[in-house]
Amino acid sequence: KAIHSKVAERLSAKMNRDFETADRVQLELAEEGVFVNDRTKEWRADGVRFIDPSEGRRTPSDRNRPYVQSRYSQSLSENAKFTLTRIEELVAERTQCKKDRKFTKADSIREALEKACDVVIDDRIREWSIGGSFGRDADLKRAHNEALKNRSYAKSSASLELPDGVTQNDVQARVDARTRARTNRQYKESDALRDEILEEFGVVIDDTIKMWSVGGD
Repeated sequence: KAIHSKVAERLSAKMNRDFETADRVQLELAEEGVFVNDRTKEWRADGVRFIDPSEGRRTPSDRNRPYVQSRYSQSLSENAKFTLTRIEELVAERTQCKKDRKFTKADSIREALEKACDVVIDDRIREWSIGGSFGRDADLKRAHNEALKNRSYAKSSASLELPDGVTQNDVQARVDARTRARTNRQYKESDALRDEILEEFGVVIDDTIKMWSVGGD
């Protein structure tokens, strides 16, 4: 009933063009693992987002497109540590670091830009913005992704039964250990844990939707 109430509240806000309330409710739902598909008028509460057909289809030329300042970006303050030219240079340097798999350096550049000039970079749309805004739709999608990123991995409702003697808490503890390794960029350890979880429990982990399942469904 609580979910139905929030979905109805969001729909009412949209109909009244109260987009601020609609967006707030949508984010609250996302934080609870509830996602709404406005095209089909459906919602789901299993923590799995509806597939956006516009995502994942970037061409190689798009992936190589230079980052640009968002048209929703604020102006640079007079006491900013970096000039616009220097910001552009650092954004380009970070892009090259990512191509060279120097992720620690890339992260330090991103953090320096955010700390010095409140610059936020959106890798999906290849833009940067002073103040962090990229327009209503992009900001909402970023907030959704952030809510999903901060949510723990969960057991899929379509999962098969766990092996005898194995509890959900047993698997969750191992999955959480792998998540910590990924967060700390300990990828060899993370991959080893993923393989162990699959071999010992028959559990497949889906990093896109942050769920795990016996049988992989």
